[in-house]
Amino acid sequence: MLTIIRPLNCFIAALSVMVGVHVANGSPVSYAILLAILAGWSLCAGANTHNDICDLDIDRVNRPDRPLPAGKISVRFAAWYAGVWYAVGLLSAGFLSLSHTVVAVGMVIMTIIYNKYLKRRLLLGNLLVGGVSSLAFVIGGLLGDDVLITVVPVGFAILFHFGREVLKDLADVVGDREGGVDSAPMRYGESGARWIVTFTFAVLIGTTIWPYTAGWFGVNYLMVVTVVDAILICVLWSLWLDCGPGNAARLSSILKADMVIGICAIVVGR
Repeated sequence: MLTIIRPLNCFIAALSVMVGVHVANGSPVSYAILLAILAGWSLCAGANTHNDICDLDIDRVNRPDRPLPAGKISVRFAAWYAGVWYAVGLLSAGFLSLSHTVVAVGMVIMTIIYNKYLKRRLLLGNLLVGGVSSLAFVIGGLLGDDVLITVVPVGFAILFHFGREVLKDLADVVGDREGGVDSAPMRYGESGARWIVTFTFAVLIGTTIWPYTAGWFGVNYLMVVTVVDAILICVLWSLWLDCGPGNAARLSSILKADMVIGICAIVVGR
């Protein structure tokens, strides 16, 4: 039952909330922070569960070991489970402020739209995933004095998630083809999707120096983000050698770890 929410993704969402608090100069320990973390975790859990419901036909091919296609839980239970997580996230945000509520409601609406309609639309779904994921930093940043500084991790998260989502499409080509998903590999072929990933990560790598040169983040940030960029370069190198589903899935897992390193760069840089 816990597998369906993808705990690692929820952990990253919760960690992003804490980072948002940190960079916006919020209080490091408070009841409000616990509510914000709960909101970030719960909204991510609800979105992931709902995604598995909407992707059941695709997961029967791409991920038959997932709880729903494996028959470990029913669709009816999963729908109830997603609703509970969404409700917990919205209530947690509601106890914080009107701004938090607006962001949380927006995240729920966007994830539902993605899961039901935009996942199968060319690049729009990939971009929406990046946008929704980045809002976890805003949930935390709203508890600080300088929420605008979260534009840095938000911008990086959008680019990172967008590139990774297109990479994941390369890993899911078999099921996506049967499910009628209009992904980048389906429309432009594996080579075209690879170019999209390369361009996105090249832009990301090129912009990571900006917070340091602008004086917003210190030398510690520069040192750690260099590791992040080095991993991105290695991922791109491997992708150009082999863009098959197996290698794409492996590289997607590496990027998830790289995402955590990127979050650490933001933390040590402020």
